[in-house]
Amino acid sequence: SGAGLLSVDPLQYRSIRQKPKSPELISEYQNLNFQMRLPIFLFTLLMLPVFYFLLKKLFNWQIGLFSIIFVGLSPILLGISLIINPDSLLWLFAPLSIISYFVFQKEQKPFYLYLSGILLGLSLLTKYVSNILLVFYLGLIFLEYILDRDASIPVRDYLRKSLLDFAKLVFFSLLTFF
Repeated sequence: SGAGLLSVDPLQYRSIRQKPKSPELISEYQNLNFQMRLPIFLFTLLMLPVFYFLLKKLFNWQIGLFSIIFVGLSPILLGISLIINPDSLLWLFAPLSIISYFVFQKEQKPFYLYLSGILLGLSLLTKYVSNILLVFYLGLIFLEYILDRDASIPVRDYLRKSLLDFAKLVFFSLLTFF
């Protein structure tokens, strides 16, 4: 919502919080809210093609298309994207990070691992509760080995490679965070 600061200054409204509001003041508040909410809403709309791109890679174009239609028209997600708070972006970055990591596990292309790390870092910036994703990613390493076992790869080699990938994910998330 920082782009809204180019047109309004929220500090000028601080001193009149407890005072009765006139119709002109209410109109100014509505303008302030609109200017601060619009960038978040537009960013949310611009992230929908990223959902499509990643889901198309993970599944197919039909699932990607239906997913962005349902995500884009969800009343809950539309409502949260109008909150002037970093929490309104958590629902974008956390699932995109998870989906990107799944694409990495499917295709083994480093780009998706780095993308997942960057999105995880952005998720950590919005809400610290996304730290739980680190435990989730660590658990996915073992779950992938159990469910998608390749007998030709020894456990030691698999764990070494997977933990190195996990370290890269954590590095890029912390790099983005800091």
